[in-house]
Amino acid sequence: MQSDLTGAFEAVRREGITILKSPEGALWDIIFVHGLNGHPRKSWASEKNGFYWPVEVSKKISDARLMTFGYIADLATGNHNHMGIRQHAESLLLNLNNIRLLALKNRPLVFVCHSLGGLVTKEALILDSRKGLENQVIRLLEYICCYSLSRGSCISRSSQDIVPSFSEFIEI
Repeated sequence: MQSDLTGAFEAVRREGITILKSPEGALWDIIFVHGLNGHPRKSWASEKNGFYWPVEVSKKISDARLMTFGYIADLATGNHNHMGIRQHAESLLLNLNNIRLLALKNRPLVFVCHSLGGLVTKEALILDSRKGLENQVIRLLEYICCYSLSRGSCISRSSQDIVPSFSEFIEI
């Protein structure tokens, strides 16, 4: 993985938001939200070929701040917590509010979600919509891209083809 995101890739936090790349003058905030039994780093990476979604997105969209949001959703291993979708959504909103300082609150948001991450993001949008417009963290939502690809599917193995089409959605 030859990129300026290599160090960030290794330092991804299991819970909360990790900023992977924050170029000066960024025009977008792109947030990757993993799914059930996922991980904020491993869910977006291939151990076989080194493909890492945020790296590929940063090649196509250089003016975006890239982040991952992690939460514990490990049902298969027995290491799960008892938080539900609503609590994960509240955590996402709290983390976004803390990371998007006053100067950044008008920057458009893009979510890239996998599986349960789409439901967490949807719940966050619902909770956020109940606030006054001036207090909404997600009022500048531009796009949500939801993917539910199985790691073993032929579609998943060709995910490199999805990144160029994804980048067409958010060109300025």
